[in-house]
Amino acid sequence: YSNAEYAAIPLLGKTMSFSVDLSGTDCGCNAALYLTSMRQNPNVSQCSDYYCDANAVCGVSCSEIDIMEANRYAFVSTLHAPDDGEGSGVGYGNGRRDFSGDDYGPAGRCIDTFAPFTVEASFPVDDDGVLDAMLVRISQEGSACDLRMKMDKYEPWGDNKRNGLAELSGALSDGMTPTFSYWGKGTTMLWMDGPGADKEGPCKKDRPSRCEDSVSFWDVAVQDFDPAFLALFEETTTTTSPPPTPAPTSAAPTPAPPPLATMPPLPPLPTPAPPVVLPWPTAWVPTAAETTSVPTASRATTTSDYWGFSGAFPTVGPTTTTPMPTFPPTSTATETRTSTTETAPSTTETATSTTETATSTTETAT
Repeated sequence: YSNAEYAAIPLLGKTMSFSVDLSGTDCGCNAALYLTSMRQNPNVSQCSDYYCDANAVCGVSCSEIDIMEANRYAFVSTLHAPDDGEGSGVGYGNGRRDFSGDDYGPAGRCIDTFAPFTVEASFPVDDDGVLDAMLVRISQEGSACDLRMKMDKYEPWGDNKRNGLAELSGALSDGMTPTFSYWGKGTTMLWMDGPGADKEGPCKKDRPSRCEDSVSFWDVAVQDFDPAFLALFEETTTTTSPPPTPAPTSAAPTPAPPPLATMPPLPPLPTPAPPVVLPWPTAWVPTAAETTSVPTASRATTTSDYWGFSGAFPTVGPTTTTPMPTFPPTSTATETRTSTTETAPSTTETATSTTETATSTTETAT
């Protein structure tokens, strides 16, 4: 098949949002939603398809934006130029302290990861139409606070002569392929959720055997970026809970805590479709014709160490709903491939990725 069969969603000046349930994850597994420039890659990879990412997992590198790599204890978002496998990001995990385990985690005061939550990633532009920042907001129904992160500077490999945001601006404008994945067994995830140099990270060791066989993503939507959202990120890169109420004194009454800034709600979404179980490892790559519809209310349940899912979303026009397909059991896969994924200092991740052609031929990548 052709690389033109991958979905390519223009996200410059847009917001992508989704809901996710990580309650069955633990230290040592990684549920991710990331974007790569697969449509623009004409080179057949070592995995016999056109897969590419910043770590050249299958031998071909390209731009990559990790909106979410997470489990019940860690959450990170990372920007990658095509030649920057390590990238630069925000969140809470190995070496990242934009919020804490008190804010995000089991029974967290802002995000309780025993319950579903919503992630929004926005890509606003400056006056010249160039990517100005990546904004990530994590929120949860019924919570008194949310988590907000802003990346408005990115220098690949620490090179101050490079503007990584400008480099990724073209990739977002051209359209990127979204991929959902869930993996971790047989490798280490401490590069993501480990204790870090300060020993304050969420996980001391991997426990992939405690990870359940699936995670769920749903209510995936793309919409124009609302400039009003930007004001929520101006004063701080991360917002957690409101400041505590000062202790009362005889001189003055106790002041009320300042109200939390609220983000305008997303447009209402249809009732989510019943879950679709995707066996490991599996991927769905839509044809170019399928990119005129978006599974806004579709639900994908991943079952695996690792699998890839490439969705289809509209470039223009109203949002519609497309149910996700049901895939055959792993035993029907026609081909198995093995490759090595992202490398961080002193660690190596091994990922399995899968793609499927428009003619329903299933390929499995390990």
